[in-house]
Amino acid sequence: MPKHILQPVFDAEGSLDNAEWNRAPTVGCGPFTFTTWESGSYLRFDKNPNYWGPEAKLDAVVFQFVPDDAAQTAACLAGDADICYWPPYEDMPAFKAAGLDIVTEPSGYNEGWFINFRDMASPGIKDLNVRKAIAMGLDRQSNTDLRMGVVKVTETFWDAIPAYVDPSIVPYKYDPEAAKALLESSGYVDSNGDGIREDKDGKPLTITQGNTDKTERTNYQALAQQQLKAIGVDLQTFSYDGDILFADFANEGPAAIGDLDIMQWSDAPYFPDPDISYWKCSEIPSLEAPQGSNYFGCDKTLDNLFSQQIITTDPKARAQIMQQISKYMHDNLYYLGIWEDPDTWIVNPRITGYKFSGVTPFFNIGEWDVTQ
Repeated sequence: MPKHILQPVFDAEGSLDNAEWNRAPTVGCGPFTFTTWESGSYLRFDKNPNYWGPEAKLDAVVFQFVPDDAAQTAACLAGDADICYWPPYEDMPAFKAAGLDIVTEPSGYNEGWFINFRDMASPGIKDLNVRKAIAMGLDRQSNTDLRMGVVKVTETFWDAIPAYVDPSIVPYKYDPEAAKALLESSGYVDSNGDGIREDKDGKPLTITQGNTDKTERTNYQALAQQQLKAIGVDLQTFSYDGDILFADFANEGPAAIGDLDIMQWSDAPYFPDPDISYWKCSEIPSLEAPQGSNYFGCDKTLDNLFSQQIITTDPKARAQIMQQISKYMHDNLYYLGIWEDPDTWIVNPRITGYKFSGVTPFFNIGEWDVTQ
C-alpha cells in the first residue's frame, strides 16, 4: 500500500477507514490507472503512462454500473457496452442473434442443491429415499439444454477437480417412474387424489427450497417445482436477497437457522486444497457459535473423513480420502449438482486480443484492442 499517501492519514486519524484512497486508489502498477468513480454510474481507468510493461493498446476502460440483468443485456445488445458478465442464460439466443461472442471460462464453481438433514428439517428430506426420488424426478439435462449448451450437468461438489471424484459414482438419471416407486417404498402415497403424496399420518410431502433472487435461479425454481409435482412432491420455493439468505444464525438467516430443506447457490472447494468446512460437525451454527457455516447436519462418518484428509499430507492418499468423501456424499445425497457454473462473458466482436481467467479475469487487459 502507498505509504506516501496513507501514512499521513493514519498519523492524523489513527485509522485508514475513511481514507480517500479507499474510493480513489490513484497509485497502481497495472497497465491502467484509476481516474474517476461516479457513484452508481461508472468507474474509469486510463492508460498508465508509467506502466513497467508494454504500453496498453486501449486509451481507457470504463466499468458501467447497471441496476439488473435486464439493463446489462439491453446495454450489450444496443452496443452501449462491449462486454457483459454472467448474464441470464435465457438471453443467450438474443446475444447469438446479435452476432455477439459467448465466451466461457471454468471458474471451479458449480451450482448445486445443499440438503438440510438437521433435526429441524422436514421428515421427508431426512428420508434418503425421498432425496433420491427428488434427484431422479429432476430433469437436470433438459435444464442445461435451456442454457444453450453453455453449461453441463454436475454431480458432486468436487466435479471441478476430477481427481477427487470417485470414478465409480453413477449419476442420478432422470427417471420419474423409479422416483415414484422410491416414494411409495417409504410409504408416501396420494391418498386424496390431489397430486401430492402424504405419509402414513396423512401429512403432505412438502419440501421447502430457497435461493437468492437471481433470475436464473428463480426460473429454475419454477421448473423444479413443476417436475417434482409430477412425482407427487410439493416443492415450496422461496427467493431472498443474498444478505438475507446468507445471514448468520444470530441474525436468523433462513439457511443458518434451518428454515429450508434445500438451499441452492454456487460454490467451489477451497483452492488449491479441496477441503471445505461446510459439513464439519463443529461448524453447525448455534447461539454459542452463530458464525458456523454448516447449515446441513452432522454425519460422524463424513466428519471423520474430513478430519483424516486435513492431516494427510501425501497427495495420492488425500485424493483417495476425497474420493471416499465424494462417494459417501453422493450415495447419501447430501448434495446434488445442478449445473456447471463457469464465468460467462458476452463480447462484442470489435474487441480483440482478450483472454479471460477464472482467477484474474483481466490479467492481459493491456493487450485488448478495438477494431473500430
